Amino acid sequence: MSIPPHNEHSQTPPTFYATWDHGSLPKSLTNAHQTQVKHLFSNLDERTSLDVAIASSDRHHKSTAGDTDNTISRGAFRSAQLTLTRHLAPYRTDVTPLAALPDDVLLIIFALCFPSPLTVPLPRAFASATHPIPLAWQTTAPWNLLAVCTRWRRLVLGAPTLWANLEVNFGRTSQFARRASFFDVLLARSGESTPIKLEIRAERTEAEAAARILSEMILTRASRLKELELALPADVLDTFLALPPSLIGFDQLESVVVEYPDHTMEKSVNVRRVFSNAPSLRRFTIHGRVSATSLELPWDQLLELHLERTFSTAEDCHRILQRCPQLISCTITFFEATHSPAHPPDPHQPFLPTATLPNLTRFVLDGSPLSPFLTRLRLPALTSLTLHTDIDRTSCDTALLPFLARCPCLTHLTLTWWVPSDTIKTLLRAVPRLTHLHFVPGKTAEVFKLLWAVDLAPRLERLTFVCYPVIWEEVVEIIGLRGLVGRLREVRIETFYRQDVEVWERDPRIGTLREMGMRLELANMVEGR
Repeated sequence: MSIPPHNEHSQTPPTFYATWDHGSLPKSLTNAHQTQVKHLFSNLDERTSLDVAIASSDRHHKSTAGDTDNTISRGAFRSAQLTLTRHLAPYRTDVTPLAALPDDVLLIIFALCFPSPLTVPLPRAFASATHPIPLAWQTTAPWNLLAVCTRWRRLVLGAPTLWANLEVNFGRTSQFARRASFFDVLLARSGESTPIKLEIRAERTEAEAAARILSEMILTRASRLKELELALPADVLDTFLALPPSLIGFDQLESVVVEYPDHTMEKSVNVRRVFSNAPSLRRFTIHGRVSATSLELPWDQLLELHLERTFSTAEDCHRILQRCPQLISCTITFFEATHSPAHPPDPHQPFLPTATLPNLTRFVLDGSPLSPFLTRLRLPALTSLTLHTDIDRTSCDTALLPFLARCPCLTHLTLTWWVPSDTIKTLLRAVPRLTHLHFVPGKTAEVFKLLWAVDLAPRLERLTFVCYPVIWEEVVEIIGLRGLVGRLREVRIETFYRQDVEVWERDPRIGTLREMGMRLELANMVEGR
């Protein structure tokens, strides 16, 4: 499949081929038209391809009509055209019910089938098959819809919501003026009041252009922003986040993602306050080596807070959580400050009171040691816990086990660091309601023998773990025991190498386990498959 080159200035859309997922449509729609509607979405891609082929055949025929030496060639093209037309006829019959769908229903279908943002710049055709077009570009709305028929084009151009989700990527090129003007053309189609979702990315070499984007594209449309994601140079982000909130009105802003470059290292604490007065802000994520104490946000109204790889201490993060009583999802990264003999810790540092988050159900923690942090945290509604940290025996006994005892609803536990088998056994006894476990067992199968014991994790349904080739034989034998097959519904075995997945897939015991009803998946951790 190829996409013709397209000028970013032009408003004429390129010819894209639609890729549909009718499984995500409302049941009322699919039931109403049954087989016909399903055929519509499963066959539309091929139908569009055939239409393009016929049109191409016509153009070629007309261009050679005056050349008598090409009579045989014209006959061959005409024959191919008739063949394609006959092949297309049943698909046209299948999509006949489409004409009966009202415009508002069609617009709902369009919105469901194309959730991806519209990319600026638009993707260009690649010269060879070694540079495939990303799937997200093939399904980018709403360009595909404009090229189907006159009715669809009219509907799409008149639907502001389909043009309100944009991604601007400057990469390493210096084309601010061209892309900014094209961005304005697209955004103009979203109307004057439709809430917009905007994602802007730029490399360090694009600092000047990114600064202009902030002033010309974000600040002038701040009142319309619903979701905002920024991945820009650190100095540009610092300048933007330090703007006084009284100058900008983020009236409809609900979600913010700020991504600093990985190499960023904050030298001084800058107050980041631009979102402090956003009345609708509910989700905030910041990624990068910056201090969480520099943030000024409407903490008491946040439902999701993700401080990923931030340069903060456990005490800093604890103070922030105390100010967020309504959180339902949270990610925390902290480090424990080290003290030199010349600068020992302050013995009179005030003791922080307990932080209780009654609504928090999902918690991701990356920090060590655990005892200064977890001992002061109460999460009575927690159902999912992920720990990206080393768990030694002392931390387990003094901090983690007492914390788990205060989480009676916990059902999902993920441990991304290696944990000794005796520690796993202790943790499983502390979480009797556990249904999902993800862990790294190390180069021993001892922990799987523990899982086979009925008294450990009796409700366990899904097991995900990293498996090394040296323990493969023993692990498969243990999983195949009737005690585990009857309990586990899903097992995902991850490895570091694709070759292992290919070899293990040929193991006849894997097929036997699948035939017994177990949903067994083998995956390469690097590629995610």
